[in-house]
Amino acid sequence: MSPETHEKELKTLFLDQKVKTTPGDENNVVKLVINRELSRQELGHCFSLGMCGIKRSGAGLSISFDLSKAMLNEIYFKLS
Repeated sequence: MSPETHEKELKTLFLDQKVKTTPGDENNVVKLVINRELSRQELGHCFSLGMCGIKRSGAGLSISFDLSKAMLNEIYFKLS
């Protein structure tokens, strides 16, 4: 999944948050920090977007995504 498409999906998922992804330490990994807890539905959607790590960060969560594992949009567009 392209980084632009991935960021667009995250903005759709977290409408109440400012979504700004930053490159991670490894290639094809991006990080996101949100300032609240996740619901079960959001957590499940994060897994489909390639979530590979999550930890507490200040008042919220720091989430890492591996873009090579994010398949939701590619599968959805093939079925449409």
